[in-house]
Amino acid sequence: MSLQTELDAFRSAWAERVGPGIVDTIRQDNEALAKSGIVENALKAGDVFPGQSLPDQRGRQRDLKAMFTEAPLVVTFYRGGWCPYCSLELRAYQQALSEIERYMDEERRKERPDLSNAQFALQAMHDAGLKPEDPAFKAALVFLSRTQNSSETNDQPWAGNDGGFVYTAANEGDS
Repeated sequence: MSLQTELDAFRSAWAERVGPGIVDTIRQDNEALAKSGIVENALKAGDVFPGQSLPDQRGRQRDLKAMFTEAPLVVTFYRGGWCPYCSLELRAYQQALSEIERYMDEERRKERPDLSNAQFALQAMHDAGLKPEDPAFKAALVFLSRTQNSSETNDQPWAGNDGGFVYTAANEGDS
């Protein structure tokens, strides 16, 4: 199902739930926003992204223009699991992930030996409504269990029990 179809279904269910009075108030507010010029001033597909520094998921300031020159860039503003639009958008990204990755530079992906990315990915999958029994969620959990040097959770023959972890995704496993 496309993101637009999911958005339309959400809006329809929301309109039924809140009633015509609230729907009309929101419609009027949206019309006022459109008349304000905000739509004309918003970036469109193909526009050059302005030089901007924004915090990443860890709060570090990142220069988006510099990042864009290194590799393709997806910028999204995730407000939280409480935002149904954000969750729908994350699900759409999950569905398009293989297409997005196809455009990513292979070397760029190798430069991310940071295990915290897995935590952010799992949180995003959870907030997007992915159930723990979903194959993608299960695969992520298997990956995490195999980074732990614990024979109780890691099914690999080399797993020990020293409390450490192993993560060698970077540099084709030579990190």
